[in-house]
Amino acid sequence: MSTPEIAVEGDEPVPPAEAAGDEAAPTARPNLGPRQRAAVFLDIAEGENQRSDKEHEPGSVFKLAVARRRPVCCFLSLINLGFVVLTIGLAVGGYDPINTDNLSEVGLILPDDKYQRRHNGFHEGKKVADFALAGGKCPRQDVADPITFRLMRGSFESEHSGNALTKNGLSKLRQREEQVMTKNGWSDRCAMTYATDYQNGCEPALSLELPSEGGGAVPYYLQSDANGCMQPYSPVYMFAKYGDPEFDDISGTVARIQASSAMDWQSLQDMLHKDFTPENLKSKILISQIYAGTPRQPVSSYVNPETLAKIEAGARISYYSDSDKEDEKEHLGNWIGRHLKSDFDKNFENGKYPTTFNYVEYDPVGDQVTVDLSYIAISICLVFLYMAYYTGSFFIASMGMFQIVCSFAGANLLYRYCWPTATGLGYNYFTLFCALSLFIIMGIGADDIFVYWDTWTASEHVPYESEAHRLKHAWSHAAGAMLVTSSTTILSFLSNLSSPFIGVVTFGVFSALLVFVNFCAVTTFFPMVVLVYDKHVAQLLPCVGRASSAVSAAISAQASRLWARCRGGANAAEDAADADANDKDLDADAGEDAAEKEPWFSRVYAPWLFRYRRYVIGAHVALWIVGVYFAATLEVTPFKTYELLPETSNFYQFNFINAEWTAKSSDPLNVNVIFGLKHRDPLIWDGSADKFTDSSGKPRFDNGFDLDPTDAQIQLIRVAEDLATNPRRGLKVNTKFGINPQLDSSTTGSLLDTIGGGRSASVQSAYGIQSLLHALRQWENV
Repeated sequence: MSTPEIAVEGDEPVPPAEAAGDEAAPTARPNLGPRQRAAVFLDIAEGENQRSDKEHEPGSVFKLAVARRRPVCCFLSLINLGFVVLTIGLAVGGYDPINTDNLSEVGLILPDDKYQRRHNGFHEGKKVADFALAGGKCPRQDVADPITFRLMRGSFESEHSGNALTKNGLSKLRQREEQVMTKNGWSDRCAMTYATDYQNGCEPALSLELPSEGGGAVPYYLQSDANGCMQPYSPVYMFAKYGDPEFDDISGTVARIQASSAMDWQSLQDMLHKDFTPENLKSKILISQIYAGTPRQPVSSYVNPETLAKIEAGARISYYSDSDKEDEKEHLGNWIGRHLKSDFDKNFENGKYPTTFNYVEYDPVGDQVTVDLSYIAISICLVFLYMAYYTGSFFIASMGMFQIVCSFAGANLLYRYCWPTATGLGYNYFTLFCALSLFIIMGIGADDIFVYWDTWTASEHVPYESEAHRLKHAWSHAAGAMLVTSSTTILSFLSNLSSPFIGVVTFGVFSALLVFVNFCAVTTFFPMVVLVYDKHVAQLLPCVGRASSAVSAAISAQASRLWARCRGGANAAEDAADADANDKDLDADAGEDAAEKEPWFSRVYAPWLFRYRRYVIGAHVALWIVGVYFAATLEVTPFKTYELLPETSNFYQFNFINAEWTAKSSDPLNVNVIFGLKHRDPLIWDGSADKFTDSSGKPRFDNGFDLDPTDAQIQLIRVAEDLATNPRRGLKVNTKFGINPQLDSSTTGSLLDTIGGGRSASVQSAYGIQSLLHALRQWENV
C-alpha cells in the first residue's frame, strides 16, 4: 500500500515508496543526544494540533461561519450582550436579579435541617407570642442595638499586662461614653427613660436622680441625662450607682457592690475581664454599652387612624413590623457611621487605652468583601493586558473580556431564575462565596481563550483545502480539550450539592453554571471573533497586527516541518535522515538570532524537563504521598468568626475579646418556651429566599392547643418550676438571683422596668427564669 504524497511548504514533495511490495528497511532508532531528543519532543508536542484529520470535510455550520462571519459574529455578540442588558432591565424593574442582601455572609446555615426549622419557628413564634412586643409604646422606650465599647489598657497582644480598672481607665471610658451621649443628634436616637407610660402621656424623666446603693460617698446618681436618655451601662455607671462617681475608692466600691446586690455584682463581673475576682481587683478590659431606643417614632407614624384609636383604647396590637425594625436599624447604623465612626477609629488607635467597638449595621466583613470585589477590576485589567500581549491584538483581548463578563451575567440569570430548587426555580441567595467565583471565571475564561487561540495560530501554515477545513480542525481539537477540562470542573463544583450548608450548595451551583456558560461562549462566540479578526480587523488595523508573541512566531516558522514529522516519512530510513538533518539545523540555529526568537520555555525549560522527566515524576509522586499522609492527619478546626479579618483589625480584636476574655455569664443562655407551636412542622416559608436566613418564615401554631383548662395551667406552672429549679432536668439556674426578681421592686409588674427605677427601659437584665413565670402570672385563673 502506497503512502500519499505530503506537500510541505518550501520543499519538494516527498515521493511515496517505489513499490508496495518492497520490504521496508529495518527500523533504526537514531542515536540522538539530550538536546536533539528534547527538540524532537517539542516538535511532536507542538504538532499535536495538526493531526491527520485536517482533510475531513467540514459541516455546513463551519462553512456558514466562514462565509457569513460578520453577521454570525454580530448575532452571537447580541446574544451575549443580551444577558447583560436583561440583567440591568430586571434590576431597574425591581426584580432583584442579584440579591446583595446576603453578600457578606458565608451561608453556613442548614435551612432543611429539622433543628434549624424548629429554631426558626421558635424565633418567629416568640415575636407573635410575646405580648410585651405589642400595644402602645412611647418613642424609644425599649432598648435596642447598643453601641458597645471594650476599652483595654495596653496592647491587645498581651492579655495579662495592664489594668484598666483604675481611676485613669474609668475616666477614659467615661470620655468615650460622653463622645456618644453629647453628639448632636444622639438625643433623638437614644433609649429613653419615662416618668409616665403610653396611656399617661409618655412624659420623659429628665435627669432622673435615684438614691445611691450601699451607702456611698455621693447620695444620688443619675439614671437619665438632661434629655431623658438612659445612662450607658458600664463600670462607670455602676460606680456612680454605688456613690463613687469619681472613682476615688475602687476597692471600697467593689466591696459595696458585692455586699449589696448579687445581681449588680454579677453585672459588674460581666463588664470586666474573666480573671477579675474580689482578691484580684485588676481587669485588662472595661465594657460599656450605650443603648439606642426602639421604636423610634410615635405610634401614629406606623399605623392608620383606626388602628391608632384601638391601641390608645388599650388594645395590644403588634404594629412595629420587621420591615420597620430593619429600616430603623439601617438608619441608626448609617447615622453612627457618618457622625461617630471616625471617633471610634481614633479611639481604637489610641496607644494607652485602645478601645474596640461595635454597633448596629457595623459590617466590616461586608465592607472588606466590597473592597475585595473591587480587585476584580484590577484582575480584569491584568488579564486583559496579558491577553493583549499574548495574542498581539487588543481587539482579541477586548472581545475575550467581553465574553467573560457576559458569561457571568448569563450564568447569574440561570442561577437566579432557572435552576431547580426545593421551592421552585432559581436561588435568590447570593453570598460571599458566589461573589468570589468572579475570580474563578476570570482564570478559567482566559485559559479557554488561550487554548483556542494557540490551536488556531498553530494551524496557520498548514495547507488546508479551505478556511472551513481549518476552522473545523482547530475547533474540534480546542473544543475537545476544553470540554474535558470544563466537564471535570463542573462536576467538581456540582459535588457541593451534597453539602447541607446552603452557602456551599449555592456556590457550587453558581460556579458550575459560570463554567458551563463560559464553555458555550468560548466554543461559539470566540471562534467567530477570531474569524472576523483574521479576515477584517487585522487588515484594517495593522498597528495591532497579528499575533506577535514568540510562541506564535516559533510555531508559524516550523509549522510545515512539524506537520510532516507528525504524519511520518515515506520510510524509516528517510525519517531518520530527516531527523538528523533537522538536528543539524537546530544546532546550527543555536546562535544569537535563534536564542532571541526561541521562548524560554521551549529553549530552556522543556529540554530540562524532558531530560529529567523521571526525577520530576518521582518527586511529584513523593509529594503526593506526603500530601495524602498529612491530609489523613488533619483535624476539624472550629470556625471562629473573628478570624475572617486580620488580627490588627477592630473586628478581630472586639470579637476575640468577647469570645476569650469575658466571663461566660456575660453571654447568657436564652431559652424560649413557646406553647402551641407545631412541633414537627413549625414554620411556613414566605418565599424561596426566606429559608436561607437564620431567622425567617412564619410560625405554624396548633389550633387544637388549649390553655383554658385548670389542669393545663397547673401543668404549665410545674413545667416552669421544673425548668428553673430541678437539679437534674432543669437549667441549673443559680437560685440566689431568684426568679423574676424585678417583680419584687417594680411599680408596674413589667419586666421592662429597671429595678428600683419604676417605669423605665431596662438595661439591668435580671438573672434566672423570667419570661415564662411572668407570662403565667398574667393569666386570670393562675
